[in-house]
Amino acid sequence: MFEQYSKDGNLDSYISTASMDTFKAVTAKYTAPNLIAQRPQVAADILALLRVRVAQYGAQIINVDMTNFSFNPAYMAAINEKTNQDQLLQAAEKKVLTVTAQQKEKVAVAEAEAKAVQAVADGQAYSVLKKAEAEAQALRIQNTALSQSKDVLELRRIEVEMVKAGKWNGALPVNMYAGAPMPFLQLGKDAK
Repeated sequence: MFEQYSKDGNLDSYISTASMDTFKAVTAKYTAPNLIAQRPQVAADILALLRVRVAQYGAQIINVDMTNFSFNPAYMAAINEKTNQDQLLQAAEKKVLTVTAQQKEKVAVAEAEAKAVQAVADGQAYSVLKKAEAEAQALRIQNTALSQSKDVLELRRIEVEMVKAGKWNGALPVNMYAGAPMPFLQLGKDAK
């Protein structure tokens, strides 16, 4: 190696040249923001290519550390501004998603409440309908019974009179009208 590459046994210039060429070749494949964001991958790519290049000199590369990328200050300001804009855009998109989710939740709650009110109204309507149907059926049965026997009508009249009697306080009417029946007339032995 000494005879082939160097008169003094120093391979620094070869390694330095290979390192610079490798660095330029690998970093050209990335955008500046990706160089920063994907630093471990960039370092791994540089290490792999550099190992191949210096292997011909009998040298071995153990590790490549990238501690800092240096860009033009104006370019760095532009990168920072773009990063800030991206973060603001992501925050706005998240806020839109949050508002959309809240609106969907409000709509779902309103629909559920409307369905509950509808269910209550349907239940009440069904109850009223069934009650009316039952009353109609009872009236049909009574009409059928009345048409078959007049005794049922007499039974109903007696039931009405019993209700009236249950409400009577025991006082006789004070006024009598012409043609009205006398409810209780006490006749003695001499009034025959």
